[in-house]
Amino acid sequence: MPEGSYIIHNGTADFFYVNHDIDKALLVPHMKRYDRFVAEPFENEAIRFMDETGAAEVYIDLSDAHFVDSAAIKELESMKHYVESKGRKLRIKVNPEVYELLEVSGNKSSLPLCDSIPEELYREAGMLNRREHA
Repeated sequence: MPEGSYIIHNGTADFFYVNHDIDKALLVPHMKRYDRFVAEPFENEAIRFMDETGAAEVYIDLSDAHFVDSAAIKELESMKHYVESKGRKLRIKVNPEVYELLEVSGNKSSLPLCDSIPEELYREAGMLNRREHA
């Protein structure tokens, strides 16, 4: 397991890992539409990142996404099963529009949604401007 904290910017997402004391990862995709064209590549990168870090808790901040399609929901469900199979926890934060979409479509209960993301993750990542989403 890597020592310390680090962040990876790849253009479509920020992957941030905090190893000291809290052992959590924060994944922040930068996209307004989280659909089948971006969900699978994001999942592949996210799983590789999670495997490298071994973070006990993984948070995905989808607050910027205002649309999530059914293929992307399936990718998130797949990621949830993968993370849980490794004995870890996954939490996903969505904005109110996507939350309503998940609720109406009956997919809300299939995802590990959370209302907030620990502020220390944003602070450690240098992303305190996102705190209003937390």
